[in-house]
Amino acid sequence: MGDATFHSTHWSIVRGGASADAELRRVSLERLCNQYWFPLYAHLRRRGRDADRAADLVQGFFAQLLSRDGLSTVKDDVGPFRAWLLGALRNHERDEVARERALKRGGGAVPIPIDPAEGERRLELAGESLDDPACAFDRAWALSVLDQGLLLLEQEMKRSGDTRRFEVLGPLLSIQGDDRPREQLARELDMKPVALRVTLMRLRRRYRELLVQVVTDSVGSAEEAGQELELLSAALSGESRDPV
Repeated sequence: MGDATFHSTHWSIVRGGASADAELRRVSLERLCNQYWFPLYAHLRRRGRDADRAADLVQGFFAQLLSRDGLSTVKDDVGPFRAWLLGALRNHERDEVARERALKRGGGAVPIPIDPAEGERRLELAGESLDDPACAFDRAWALSVLDQGLLLLEQEMKRSGDTRRFEVLGPLLSIQGDDRPREQLARELDMKPVALRVTLMRLRRRYRELLVQVVTDSVGSAEEAGQELELLSAALSGESRDPV
């Protein structure tokens, strides 16, 4: 995906998915699937679905949105985007159980593979001891927000010619962290330690700003962004490292 993927708000992507233009609908659904398949997958796994079945349901959910114009009646004033998306998935799962059949990996309508092995790896990172489906969804969503904020930062730095600086310092901002000595990082960037500290402080500040932007996009208004950030922070409270 190019930079444009993350310059659209969540609700503008939804409106694209409801467009009469088939290609715009396809691209919009690809964006939604790429960004948010994992929180939905984590929720289903914690509801007791096995890995393959969870992947089928998520893939089928996005395919249904595309093939049946499932976004055409959605309004962007219905509240937080993640709440709408989870509710829509639950409705899809309920319908699938009632029909006793699953849409087969999107039927070719949405050419995005959902890899159960990758889902299991990310689920382990999110916390294997987290058994509640709602909590699993919230934590996976929070991790997806962190990933989006980091990607936005990477895109900005690449555009400004700071690709190498992001390659060296970006891991310090990730949830996994980076234990390399600061002196080593300074040498890699040919910087003095004091300059490295200032640079890292600025990167952290910009990363926080981008996270606020991502969250604001997902709730539709700046007023709700603070509450959403608190909820996402609570979802990550079990992590041993504060990424921001």
